[in-house]
Amino acid sequence: MNQKAKDVGVALKFLELNGNNDFILMGPCWGGAVILQGLMTKTITAPSIVTIDPMHRLWYPQWMLNYIVPILPV
Repeated sequence: MNQKAKDVGVALKFLELNGNNDFILMGPCWGGAVILQGLMTKTITAPSIVTIDPMHRLWYPQWMLNYIVPILPV
């Protein structure tokens, strides 16, 4: 998760948005969790941030765990 947040920070620098006060950083679900991680580690800065339903734990349906996961290669 830390690396993903660092990657977003690098992308913001590359796009020259780091010092710009004219954008909104938005992320749904997993993206929201990455943004919040970046805020905690101070690798992401943005003037306005919107996260929608940040994923607090990785969840899979039980049928997927029972029937799909056993046939997937390691």
